[in-house]
Amino acid sequence: MVRAALDAARGALAAGDTASAEAHCRRALAAGDDSALAWTLLGQSLRRSQPDAALAAFDRALARDPRFADAHFHLGNLHREQRRSREAVAAYERALAGAPGHPSILNNLGLALEFAGDAERAIAIYRQVLQRQPAHRQALGNLAHLLCGRRDYAAALPLVDDYLRRYPDADAAVWIDLGLCCEHHLNDLDRAEAAYRRAVERDPQDAVAQLNLGALRASRGDHEGAAAALAAAVAGDPGRRYATTLLALTRQYLCD
Repeated sequence: MVRAALDAARGALAAGDTASAEAHCRRALAAGDDSALAWTLLGQSLRRSQPDAALAAFDRALARDPRFADAHFHLGNLHREQRRSREAVAAYERALAGAPGHPSILNNLGLALEFAGDAERAIAIYRQVLQRQPAHRQALGNLAHLLCGRRDYAAALPLVDDYLRRYPDADAAVWIDLGLCCEHHLNDLDRAEAAYRRAVERDPQDAVAQLNLGALRASRGDHEGAAAALAAAVAGDPGRRYATTLLALTRQYLCD
């Protein structure tokens, strides 16, 4: 019964049904399973809805088995979601001690390092994952995005191209990265505009995609098209001052 309840909890978590996962975990605990696994699964099911209770569950798990890598990993995820970057880094490092070289742990460690401001180490971690698994989707996208954020477009472009070749269902952020690389590294404005358009197709509510498309259209003299994209950018993120300013200038140009 206990094993079946934990298996059911795993299945519910995989399906995104955290309420059912919690119920299965509590059934196993009530039946006498006081294991690190049971408490870790409970922590996972509570992580988004009840972070304090999830933290207590992970602490219980680690009290039963201080080296249980899954508990450290999911504790790291909780810390990262709560923007406790240093604690997240420490938790992921403890997880790696129990599961050396695990790609998912390494990838999430890279994310935590980014949030902690250690971009150089994050880059090294992502590259470590890709050396072992060149097609690791998260690490490939995270490294490309980080390099774009640092305006190292020459290094980012082959990674973005590789990502899109492997994963043509890429979300808007990857197409934005491609547009930035084409615009600022290759000076290929046609390809950049096509990439921004794809980003908008993927997510019409993405203010960054609309802003980049609008700014590029304005620079190419397409002020009508620019105004439409910039208006969408302002609607999606009214606090983005650059979009508001550029929209006003574009409309002024159209009026003139």
